[in-house]
Amino acid sequence: MYQLVLEKEKRLLQTMRINGMTLVNYWIVNFAFDFLYYVITYVIFLFFSAFIFKMSVFIDTSAIILLTVLNGWGLV
Repeated sequence: MYQLVLEKEKRLLQTMRINGMTLVNYWIVNFAFDFLYYVITYVIFLFFSAFIFKMSVFIDTSAIILLTVLNGWGLV
């Protein structure tokens, strides 16, 4: 939500379009940045859950299933 308000307040989209950036590139960069931020967050979450707190849900479940669920959750 913060990013949307900041975008409207600072008129980032209009500035990028004036400088020649296409909307497709703008949204790809926004998606890539946000998804990378999410991946870093869930890697830290998985590390602490599995190795520090030793939560059985994260230890006993297949890594592929965990990554699939968390990636799907991050894309929603």
